[in-house]
Amino acid sequence: MHLESVLSLCVFILLSGFENVISTNIWMNDNENSGDGPPGGEVDLYESYCQKCLSQSYKSKLNEQIQITQQNQKVLSLDLLELKSRLAMMDMRFRDQNSQLSKTIESLRLSNEFLLKILLEPLRQLKNMTQAKETQTEVALKKNLTSTGCKGLSSGIQTIKVPGLEPFNALCNADVQGGGWIVIHKRFDRSESFNRSWSDFSHGFGQLNGEFFIGLEQLHRITNSERYELRIQLENFDRTFDFASYNNFSIVNASNDYALESLGDFLGTIDNLLEIVLNGKFSTFDHDVDAYDSYNCALNYSAWWFSKNCFGPKLNGIHYKRQFYALGSMSWDGNSALKAVQMLIRPYSKVEQL
Repeated sequence: MHLESVLSLCVFILLSGFENVISTNIWMNDNENSGDGPPGGEVDLYESYCQKCLSQSYKSKLNEQIQITQQNQKVLSLDLLELKSRLAMMDMRFRDQNSQLSKTIESLRLSNEFLLKILLEPLRQLKNMTQAKETQTEVALKKNLTSTGCKGLSSGIQTIKVPGLEPFNALCNADVQGGGWIVIHKRFDRSESFNRSWSDFSHGFGQLNGEFFIGLEQLHRITNSERYELRIQLENFDRTFDFASYNNFSIVNASNDYALESLGDFLGTIDNLLEIVLNGKFSTFDHDVDAYDSYNCALNYSAWWFSKNCFGPKLNGIHYKRQFYALGSMSWDGNSALKAVQMLIRPYSKVEQL
């Protein structure tokens, strides 16, 4: 009877698993306390059977868990291999797509360059044709230019030719005494400062459509190409005009400080004051070559041809807005301020003097 109980217990443990061990132990303890359990050797046999049953149950459960774990590892390994394979495929596809994209971009760049060349070619040809026409026009213009300065040209900025000089732009005046005048000096609106350096007066400054000075070097080359006459026009603040003209005007070169070499005969409505500075050198505040040893005339009265004692016209002096009397003013007599002045030259012709 007791042996059957032990066998039943083992079967029960195998079927119930480890979680029923505790309740089984409790059952055994209860039987022992109640005195109903097997006596003596039967109890040892009972415990031996139970231990064998428990050991077999543990081994069975452990093997089962090991098998499950191994199966899970195999599944995970397969999943990992599949994942690596997919990543490799994705990497290959990415590289292929990147390569294809690079080729597409390069193809588009070459296509754009080709299209741009096609589109720009007519513009390039048009530019070349325009430049060729401009060059031909310039050449034709230079060929057609005669060495007569502004003679026969209307008032305004013109391209002119003077013997021995390349064609250049000049302001022509056709409204004064028969026309043909080249304007070399003009002041009327105080837009330009005429208190300038030696370099400025040598090379010229200002704008032909405004106030300007043609430049001493250019003036020397023009007046030494042939005989020129000079006309100086003066506007007073009372709206009256005066003039002074000379029929043989020229200045020397830079090495001789652009001295006033010649004036010729005088004609005018004012006194012949420019004759005072004949043979005088052109002096500026930074190039003092006047005949006054102890004084810098240009520093006090602006640049001009000076002889001695700083006497004579000062057409580069201070340009006042109203009638004013000052030694440093833009004036003909060196004192009475003028509203506007301009100096003009043209090749001398006895016919035009009649």
